[in-house]
Amino acid sequence: MRLLAILGLLVTLLAGCWSEGKPAHREGVTDADIRFSLEMIPHHEQTLRLAELAGLRSADEVVTKTAEAIARSESAEIQTMKSWLAAWQVNAPAGNAHAGHAMPGMLTEREFEALDAAGGTEFDRLWMTTLAKHLRAGVQMAKDVQVNGTHEGTKALAREIVTAQEAKLSELESMGRV
Repeated sequence: MRLLAILGLLVTLLAGCWSEGKPAHREGVTDADIRFSLEMIPHHEQTLRLAELAGLRSADEVVTKTAEAIARSESAEIQTMKSWLAAWQVNAPAGNAHAGHAMPGMLTEREFEALDAAGGTEFDRLWMTTLAKHLRAGVQMAKDVQVNGTHEGTKALAREIVTAQEAKLSELESMGRV
């Protein structure tokens, strides 16, 4: 009897920590906030893959400096989003180079193959247009979570992404690179 009472109390206490299947510490976090991190991490990981290609294949200073700057900022953003997911008790996406390819805004293997096949100035031109397409998709993802999310950290990061990536796109457009 005592064991049943203790189990009943435990169930009651644990049930109080959960609301609609979500831990209570997720208060102020919507599915849109969680989805943003779950989708933006693989999106950023693709950007890191693009940056790595530029570092290996390009001699164009604009391409290599753009790749380095974006890799730095997006690596830090990945860590931030992974820490949120951990706090929300959501598993971060595995670091699979092919993860999320079916997700809107993700580059296809065919696009990466085209980059691999290109060389010299053709590589640089294709890299810039591929990067621009990828950044525009990231901007749209960030704008979406600003409307649908509630987590202040996520919304602040989304604002930073929109500002930084739109500025980079404008800079590249003004230079005639995209």
